[in-house]
Amino acid sequence: MSHLMKYFLSFSCRCGKPKKRAFALCRPCFLFLPHSLRPYLYQAFGYGFEQAYEHAAEYLKKNGKWSHLVE
Repeated sequence: MSHLMKYFLSFSCRCGKPKKRAFALCRPCFLFLPHSLRPYLYQAFGYGFEQAYEHAAEYLKKNGKWSHLVE
């Protein structure tokens, strides 16, 4: 199982807050993203979700929401 699938299926966001299973992020992290990026996180695996998640992760790290992550 890929690391993205593990994040997707978990009940914890990478920020440490709870999230719904099969959601990419917790609500606070999702709402922190620019409106233009949010819809892409609803794409299916293999149809753009992976790229959207990576862009979201980069944005959240760069803007301090996930600054504690070193990966």
